[in-house]
Amino acid sequence: MRQTALLLLGRATPLGESIGDYRFRHQLLVQARTIQVEDLPTVHVKTCLAAIFWQSGFWAKTEKLQEEVLVQNRRIYGKHHPDTLISMNNLALTYHEQGKLNAAQQLQEQVLMQRKEVLGEHHLDTLTSMDNLALTYQDQGDLDAAQQLQEQVFMQRKEVLGKHHLDTLTSMNNLASTYYKQGKLDAAQQLEEQVLAQRKEVIGEHHLDTLTSMSNLAMTYHVQGKLDAAQQLGEQVLVQHKEVLGEHHPDTLISMGLLAVTYYKQGKLDAAQQLQEQILEQPREALGEHHPDTFNSMNNLAMTYQAQGKLDAAQRLQESVFAQRKEILGEHHPDTLISMGLLAVTYYKQGKLDAAQQLQEQILAQPREAHGEHHPDTLNSMNNLAMTYQAQGKLDAAQELREQHLEQCKEEVHGEHYPDILNSMGLLAVTYYKQGKLDAAQQLQEQVLAQCKEVFGEHHPDTLTSKNNLSSTYYKQGKLDAAQELQEQVLTQRKELFGEHDFHTLTSMNNLASTYYEQGQLDAAQQLQEQVLTQRKEVIGAHDPQTLTSMRNLARTYEAQGKLDAAQQLQEEVLVQRKEVLGIHHPHTLNSMSNLAITYKKQGNLDAAKHLQQEIEEILLLQTALPEEQSCPSSVHEPQIPRQTTNLNYLPDVIISLPFILLSFLFLFWAFTSAKPGWHIARSPFVENSTEL
Repeated sequence: MRQTALLLLGRATPLGESIGDYRFRHQLLVQARTIQVEDLPTVHVKTCLAAIFWQSGFWAKTEKLQEEVLVQNRRIYGKHHPDTLISMNNLALTYHEQGKLNAAQQLQEQVLMQRKEVLGEHHLDTLTSMDNLALTYQDQGDLDAAQQLQEQVFMQRKEVLGKHHLDTLTSMNNLASTYYKQGKLDAAQQLEEQVLAQRKEVIGEHHLDTLTSMSNLAMTYHVQGKLDAAQQLGEQVLVQHKEVLGEHHPDTLISMGLLAVTYYKQGKLDAAQQLQEQILEQPREALGEHHPDTFNSMNNLAMTYQAQGKLDAAQRLQESVFAQRKEILGEHHPDTLISMGLLAVTYYKQGKLDAAQQLQEQILAQPREAHGEHHPDTLNSMNNLAMTYQAQGKLDAAQELREQHLEQCKEEVHGEHYPDILNSMGLLAVTYYKQGKLDAAQQLQEQVLAQCKEVFGEHHPDTLTSKNNLSSTYYKQGKLDAAQELQEQVLTQRKELFGEHDFHTLTSMNNLASTYYEQGQLDAAQQLQEQVLTQRKEVIGAHDPQTLTSMRNLARTYEAQGKLDAAQQLQEEVLVQRKEVLGIHHPHTLNSMSNLAITYKKQGNLDAAKHLQQEIEEILLLQTALPEEQSCPSSVHEPQIPRQTTNLNYLPDVIISLPFILLSFLFLFWAFTSAKPGWHIARSPFVENSTEL
């Protein structure tokens, strides 16, 4: 009776990709989870149950069944039979989903070789094997090899099947994912928009492959800075995934995570935090406590805490992920190094520069040993350590690393206009700026701006960043009219590109206000600074460090206008917040105390001024030296504009920072990678495997 029931279950299991098939397999999951592998009577039943487990992300159960199927098919049909090759392909996909990339590659290369030999180069099954192997190459970081295979597959499928066939659309999607990872965003967007339009027409708006296309396009929009478009698509995908797959499915959680990243980038930190905490609260039966996606979710939530100024909460999560990855994967694994890098960012923001330096020097030593001088991980590590050296005032050490980084980028990339080289030139210019080598900084920044215009166009975010950076150097050189002209251009274009409330736009408003201040246009400066302060309070909260910087800058303008009571009120607020968040001994707190003491003195409140000065002196006696106030690294590539007035250092909000390992977007980036449902699979938010069963 049990054997008969199992046979019926196998025959009843649909292997198609319609919404109905997915829902029916989901309903069968409850019964399927109670079945033991040894109870299964036929290969077909095992294959069907593996499809059920695959859909719900139960990789261990899927792998066990597929290994049984492969062994039996080899015994019954032999190594070269089509069914045996299909079994190898499906098992390779499951290895891939679990991050066992070498095992996946080994199987996929065997399948491809045998299919070429038996079926020929242009057979559809051979093309499927090429497509799946390309995805493995892609995840191993061999993007050129992936692109080469994918372009072959796309052209041949288009010729044989036509441009509207589902397999051709899969090829377009996968090629777009490689373009995306190579930074060819316009090419990726063009393909993804074609795929989405054609899938809506052919298989409908609610099909899971259509939702995958929407997710992919949303991520491309995100990286291009088109955040409203990314949000709109991301919200549609999440609603559909919840309806079709349920709240706890891995793909639903991926959709939540991707939308949270967009909210984060928009400055909607509470919305991002809410989604990320939901992800961590979901039952982890499918993934487990130690699954890479669980760790990624913890890291993403930690970064939101970090942006909210909840640095202790961020540190706790990141230390937990780092410790577990170190134990499970070892010290030298790339994911362990990523965790070290993210934790170093938090230490940096907490002012624990020695701890940050220690981690970053470990990171830099390990990729060099594993990958060599020119590997991207090595170059990222050099940049990260240079940022910490810069924050510690070790500017010569920072300059040396940055110059090495630029030379190695040029050797590796072979082309002056490549984005990595432009980024490296911009970072080196910031170090020159910090050292007071303003002519050298200006020369590099003018080169970067000219090449960004040529490569990206006038309105691209990177072009605007370069223009902003050059304006900062003009500002420092006293070329205020030149600085103002560039800053007004950047502000206008960022409002059009990002909107009034985006942090890029607020940064531009802040910097333009500083120039107005230096030109004596105090009313214009006040108007902009009040707008920035209001919007930052609304978007990132009253206690965020950037909000406190805005309060400090506005207080300075009030003071210059003679509005001493208004200045005093803001300075007292800043001091209270910094004492609470940073502690009494932090350089930023001491700077605020000094600013407030000067205002008290100008008001004639000499007792209050004297009391604050005595408090500062007592703190300094306990320290060997008072370090200069530094800003925290920001996700925006913007330079700081030092401001000075009456023995006080007034600093702006943002500087051009390195691509810390996270902001290699991790993000993006934050690396949500997991399986899409079914056997026609999108392995990550960006890629799909070809159909095969």
